[in-house]
Amino acid sequence: MSRIVVLGGCGGIGSIAVRALAITDDYDEIVVADQRADAAGEAARALAGEVGREGLSGAGFDAASTESVEGVITGADAVLNCVGPFYRFGPPLLEAAIAAGADYVDVCDDLDATVRQLDLDERARAAGVTALIGMGNSPGLANVFARLCADDLLDEIESVDIMHIHGGEPDEGAGVLKHRIHAMTNDVPLFVDGEMIQVRMLEESGRRFVQETEFRDVGTYPAYPYPHPETITLPRYMPGLRRATNLGVVFPSPTSASRWTWCALGSAPRNLSSSTGTPSPRSTWPSR
Repeated sequence: MSRIVVLGGCGGIGSIAVRALAITDDYDEIVVADQRADAAGEAARALAGEVGREGLSGAGFDAASTESVEGVITGADAVLNCVGPFYRFGPPLLEAAIAAGADYVDVCDDLDATVRQLDLDERARAAGVTALIGMGNSPGLANVFARLCADDLLDEIESVDIMHIHGGEPDEGAGVLKHRIHAMTNDVPLFVDGEMIQVRMLEESGRRFVQETEFRDVGTYPAYPYPHPETITLPRYMPGLRRATNLGVVFPSPTSASRWTWCALGSAPRNLSSSTGTPSPRSTWPSR
């Protein structure tokens, strides 16, 4: 009997991942693990009835408790971690999976967490654990597309510039909000002319890299230096690369504009719960 545990299985990403797993026969047992045990159980029962399969169950756990995490992942063949923010939970949950001997996948998009996770490579290998980190869109698909171009489509590749727009959902969890504020207030490494440099998204050092970018079917918005991990992973695995940048922007809404102002003034709130807002015209997005 194969078993996978989805940490954060009731969240925005986790719930989609659980549904994707439920319509396959890759695992006999799928555990929806969330801090809300009642919600996890209800979600598992509802999805089991909807897709008509057995082996779905719910479990409660506390991502900040080593004992609680161990309790929910012990005996699992694989762990899918969707608990954010990843700068806080990515490395310790990977460590827990290695200790449990379970293969591991996450959607970590915090650069500092990625560095710490990569440092666990030897421990994972020694334990016979396969760990795939940053398996979302950016990082994740962005890396795959860059590798595809380098291996199969181009004779030579010197520069990879990744640009993305995200957000605009009617509801955002605390993990998403903390990740975005973390991105706005920490150093952003960019690989330029074969060297790693550090800039800040909202400071003068980052302004020269801001690019007005047309995103198909969305609009034209300024993309800012963003601390996603491709800027450190692509040069590591693509010899000959001279430039790797990641530029991003949050789809403008009243709440995203407020976060921008908080961070620019150095007054971003420490305790965040959730935020709702309806996307608004581009005029609400602060100018460069």
